[in-house]
Amino acid sequence: MLTKDSVPKYYRRGLCKTADLLIYNQMLTKDSVPKYYRRGLCKTADLYYESEHTLYGLRAYKFAIAPSDLNRTYPPEDDCFDTKPSLPNGTADISKCVHSYPVTTSFIYFNHTDDSLKTCAKIKIPRGKTAPPSEVYLEPITGIPLKSSAALQANLNVKPLRGFDRSFDKFSGQQIPLFYLHYHGEGVPLKVFCMIYLMRALPAIGWILTVSLFAFGLYCIWKSVRRKPKKGKRKENTPSSESVKETNVELETFLKETVLN
Repeated sequence: MLTKDSVPKYYRRGLCKTADLLIYNQMLTKDSVPKYYRRGLCKTADLYYESEHTLYGLRAYKFAIAPSDLNRTYPPEDDCFDTKPSLPNGTADISKCVHSYPVTTSFIYFNHTDDSLKTCAKIKIPRGKTAPPSEVYLEPITGIPLKSSAALQANLNVKPLRGFDRSFDKFSGQQIPLFYLHYHGEGVPLKVFCMIYLMRALPAIGWILTVSLFAFGLYCIWKSVRRKPKKGKRKENTPSSESVKETNVELETFLKETVLN
């Protein structure tokens, strides 16, 4: 669970509306820039749209971290992930997330970093193998990740060495790879799939209900108008003045005869 208490105060800026690879903002578009936070990265990262795919019969947008996400920012005094001396592009100081140990993070195999780091560390990528990507495939309506991958490398940040044997000079002021972490998740539970399909069907269901209720209302109005008695029939059933007079005369004659008898 991502809370402010689990993040150093120095890095809390920008945590608003971030995700932890479980769920992202809803109603995503190709112009959206979702954010996520991982403790191994010790910072929020922006994800940018790359392409559209179909996974498990669902539309998915592929978002990935920008290669420049770990570069130095300007002005230098506002760069929260730099040290003294300054770190090269492609690395970020995460010491405040690992109990002040001199550790930095970077992309695996020092991808998207200065070539000097690869030369010093003598990084050799095995044949036919590429660095795991840091990307996520999001269902745009619900923001649920259908497939995600996050890969980061931890490095030992060696400060400039003085007073040591010359054999240690090659490590002075360098980044020594320690290990890398690769998180990979794919697929979602069945009940989540059902929820996604329901969310996608809600607009169509709402449209059908609206049309049905409108048609039912028109039918009720038509039915009520049809049942209303017509004016012509009302006139036929209403007795005329002449018939009323004849009835009165007959009634008076009947009463007189009754009294005389």
